[in-house]
Amino acid sequence: MPTKEIVAIKLMKNCCADIYSARKELSELNILRKCTQHDNTAATKIHDIIIAPHDRKSQDPIPYIFIVMEHICSDLSEVLKNIESLEVDKEQTLIMMYNMLLAMNYMHTSNIVHRDIKPSNILIHDDCQLRICDFGLSRSLPKSELLDSVKNLEMK
Repeated sequence: MPTKEIVAIKLMKNCCADIYSARKELSELNILRKCTQHDNTAATKIHDIIIAPHDRKSQDPIPYIFIVMEHICSDLSEVLKNIESLEVDKEQTLIMMYNMLLAMNYMHTSNIVHRDIKPSNILIHDDCQLRICDFGLSRSLPKSELLDSVKNLEMK
């Protein structure tokens, strides 16, 4: 059913062309679906996944997948580039930092390791609410692996 909502669309080409690509894309889709199912404010929400028509019996890779997600107007890299003209005050900065910490806490308590946090992967609404995007390098770890990783970091 058509709506007038503005969305963002991510195109994944040549899906499952090789084992590495297939695992990476499947992992990203699973993590996004997991984040969308739980009512959270950490990650971009998926509205739909559109898979190109293909013969399931064929060995050919899926030509493309579209991920339809919520649209967010800006990212942290744009805010930082235009910080002078935007006049971001101390309160807005604190709100953004607090929301970033909440998002990271959600991901870590959900056993998700993003592995590519950078300003362009932190999307920001006009009201300083933010979402993390681009889960292509992310991994969802069993709880015991996550705890072992944290312990190894503490030892260094």
